[in-house]
Amino acid sequence: MAELLILDIDNWMDKLPAAELAEKLKDAAFKAKYDMRSQSGDVVEIREDGGFKNADKYTKFRVVKLPGVKKDDVMYLLAADQELSGIALDKVTISHKKRFSVTSGAGKKIEVVNSINELSVTDKKV
Repeated sequence: MAELLILDIDNWMDKLPAAELAEKLKDAAFKAKYDMRSQSGDVVEIREDGGFKNADKYTKFRVVKLPGVKKDDVMYLLAADQELSGIALDKVTISHKKRFSVTSGAGKKIEVVNSINELSVTDKKV
């Protein structure tokens, strides 16, 4: 059984008023941080069954347990949306923003689902 550790808090940048965000995004340094921010629903870590003991104490995370699903079958959820830009190596920017977001209907801190199909997996790159 695989267990997913999922970020369960909003990033402060996502709470900025639209006008303030638009102004801040004009600054290249802020935009780089904004583009790499963690977001609620990001899969932070994947472990085998029982890997997240005391998960009810994780205030910023939730755990989704997937009985019958192998860890290797869901490792793709850790993929980063990596993009390279620039011409010279000293100007390359690597984004570690997570590519996939995972949500489920229950919203519990610890949840057991029978199949990956019971989760809503969003590809944020699309």
